[in-house]
Amino acid sequence: MILNDVELGLSQEAREKLIEALKTLKSDSSWLADIQRDSIAHQISELNEAIDYYRSLTNGHFQEIDELTIDKLPKYLVSSRITKGISQDKLAEHLNIPTKQLQALESEQYKGTSLSRILKILQFLGLNRFSVLDDSGDIIFDSCEESDFQWSSLPVKEMQKRGWIKKGENSIESAKQFIQGAFGLGLQPALHRKTSFKGKSAHAISLIAWQANILSNAEKLIKSHQVSQFEFNDSWIPELVSLSTQEDGPILARDFLESKGVILIYEPHLEGTYLDGAAMLSESGNPIIGMTIRHDRIDNFWFVLLHELGHVFLHLSQLGTEFIDENVGENSNSLEDQADAFALNNLIAPEAWKLSVSRVIATEAAIVGDAKRLGVNPAIIAGRLRKEKNDYSKFNNLIGYGKVRGQFE
Repeated sequence: MILNDVELGLSQEAREKLIEALKTLKSDSSWLADIQRDSIAHQISELNEAIDYYRSLTNGHFQEIDELTIDKLPKYLVSSRITKGISQDKLAEHLNIPTKQLQALESEQYKGTSLSRILKILQFLGLNRFSVLDDSGDIIFDSCEESDFQWSSLPVKEMQKRGWIKKGENSIESAKQFIQGAFGLGLQPALHRKTSFKGKSAHAISLIAWQANILSNAEKLIKSHQVSQFEFNDSWIPELVSLSTQEDGPILARDFLESKGVILIYEPHLEGTYLDGAAMLSESGNPIIGMTIRHDRIDNFWFVLLHELGHVFLHLSQLGTEFIDENVGENSNSLEDQADAFALNNLIAPEAWKLSVSRVIATEAAIVGDAKRLGVNPAIIAGRLRKEKNDYSKFNNLIGYGKVRGQFE
C-alpha cells in the first residue's frame, strides 16, 4: 500500500522502468523470457493497483463504516488518513512520536501497537462512532456503548492499602480515576475482554485493578527515564536465561529486559485471583510483563517469565492482544500451549534436554551436573522434572523456595 506522495512518485518510476523492461523481452521467445515477462507483468499489475487505490483515496473515494474486524483496521486507518488529507507528519505530532516511527508503524500494518494508541488515531481522524470486533466477531470496543462496569465493586480498601490510591472520602471516585488513567482510551476494550460486569464478578474486577496498576507503574518508569526501544528480535534470550545461574538472577533479569525495551513489573496478586503473570503493550509499544511471584520459587519465576516472553514474541504483534495469565502451565489452549512451548524450549533447548542425564537418572547430582553443562539454574531442571513426572515431592531443596519475592520487595 502506498502511504504518501513520495511513495507514489517512487511507485510510478518503478512502473515505468518495468514497462520498458517488458518491451525489451517481447522479441525473445525463449521459455526463460516467458517466465520473466509473466513476473514483470505481475509486478506492473500490482503497482497499477496500488497507484489507482492511492489516487482514489486522495480524490475522496473512501467510505467510512461503523464496524470493522481488527485485522482490517490498520488499512482502514491509513486509508482514512490519506482521504482526509492528514499527513504522516501531522499524525505523528499528535501521537508525540517521530514521523519515521509512524511511517514504520503504517508500513508494518501497526504491528506491535497498543489498542489504546489505535483508538487515539481513530479519535484524531474523526472516526468517533466505531465498533471494533475480534476474530470471533465479539465486540472489543464500541465508541457508543456505555460500560456496565461496577466501580463500587473495586477492591478499594486493598488498593488503598497497597498505595495505589489515597485514602479519602471519595475513595470509589479515586479508584475510578486510577483505572481510567491507567488504561486511557484502552479502558473499554479491557472491560470487554474480562467479562460483562453486570454480575459484579469480584474476580474479573480484581484482574482489571491489578492490570491497571501494572500499566500505571510501567508508564511511570517509561516517563522517568529513557527506556530502550523494543526491537522484535529474540536472539538475546539465551543471555537472559544464563542470568538464572546468579543468586540475584531475577533482579538482573529485570534490568536486562529493560535494556531490551521490555518492562518487568512485580505486583502480588489480589485476593480471589490466581494470577501468575501478564503480557501487554504500553502506548509507546514497549512490551510490559507483570508478575505476581505467587509461587515464590526460582523454577516458577523463570518459567512464568519465559511464558510471558513467549506471548510477547508470538502473539503481541497481533493488534489488540493482551494476556492475563492465571495458573501458568496448567491452562490449555493454542496460544497458551505455544507460550508454554516457547518457555520450555528457550530455558533448555529440545536437543540438549534429550541428552540430559537427569531425564534418565533423576538424582540431585545429575540435575546439578546437567545444570552446569547447560548454563542454567538447577531449579529450572528440577522444576521441569517435577512437572513431567507429576511428582512435586521431589527435589524440594533444588527449586529455590523463598528466594525470589524478597529480591523484589
